Amino acid sequence: MEVNHSKPVHGFRSRLGAIGIGILFMVVALIVQEIIESVPSIYFLFTTGARSLETTLLNFETGNIILYSLFIGLAAGFCQEFSKFVAVDTRKLPLTIFVGLGFSFVDIAILLIEDLPLFSSLASFALLLAFFNILESLIFHPSTALILKWGHLKSRRFMSLAFSVAVHAAIDGGLIYTDLLIVTDKNLYRGLSLEYWGIVFAITLVTALIAFTLTRGLEEVPVREEPVVY
Repeated sequence: MEVNHSKPVHGFRSRLGAIGIGILFMVVALIVQEIIESVPSIYFLFTTGARSLETTLLNFETGNIILYSLFIGLAAGFCQEFSKFVAVDTRKLPLTIFVGLGFSFVDIAILLIEDLPLFSSLASFALLLAFFNILESLIFHPSTALILKWGHLKSRRFMSLAFSVAVHAAIDGGLIYTDLLIVTDKNLYRGLSLEYWGIVFAITLVTALIAFTLTRGLEEVPVREEPVVY
């Protein structure tokens, strides 16, 4: 009689471990992303000097809004989604969502660390935008994690990665584009913010729908273990 000593993939410790993997890979992705996104600052630091760096960088960003938004969006999209692409391959399909949640938790933690000291002074509209950010992250990262896992299981790795990078780049690049437009005209703040988040939630919900459609009924083919002959 054989006794199965394998741990259930749906157990609490397995889920916690998957979240931990997501957190670890997100931190690595953000370190690489930060280095890439610092390239313009480093360039202008050496060419114009530290004294005029802030003004030069702002002029560059507002003078090249589309180009700069694409650069930041693609940097974030590639770093985070490629890292997620590797991370989901370390866990079974039922734990994929929890890997994605690990990415979400880091995203949310950074938002809270940056904005928590200001929460008491933030207007209700700004708090609403922060809530939108948190909700979007909790939906988006697990969704693209599922799509990337589907890519691994169905040998559609490049397709799943390209899609995830593209939608991520659209969301993050769109945020930079919106912020820079607001910098040039403060009166656009409310209208553009609501328009941006409306588009983001449309993209996010479609991504979630695609993710659950692709992975519904999907099963991993277990690796057949050859018997050991002594």
